[in-house]
Amino acid sequence: MYAFPAADDQRFAGQRSTVAALRRPGREDGRALASRAVIDQAIGIIRSRSGVSGEEAFGRLTRISQSENVKLHIVAERLVEEAVRRAQARRQ
Repeated sequence: MYAFPAADDQRFAGQRSTVAALRRPGREDGRALASRAVIDQAIGIIRSRSGVSGEEAFGRLTRISQSENVKLHIVAERLVEEAVRRAQARRQ
């Protein structure tokens, strides 16, 4: 069996927790999928604004999450909501 180095453990910890959440029975499946969807939207917004890779955009989100001590999906929701508000304001 392959033993992952510590760096791999840290790098993939978020993905493993997402997979674990998706495997839980019940209503949590929908919440995990919704959280993942909003995180992906936030990554797309960061990429479109700054031209960085998906990995760098995800890194930015996680740094904000950790520095503000706020869950990642909440940081992503806030970013998406702000982007929608700005887009709606430009329409008017």
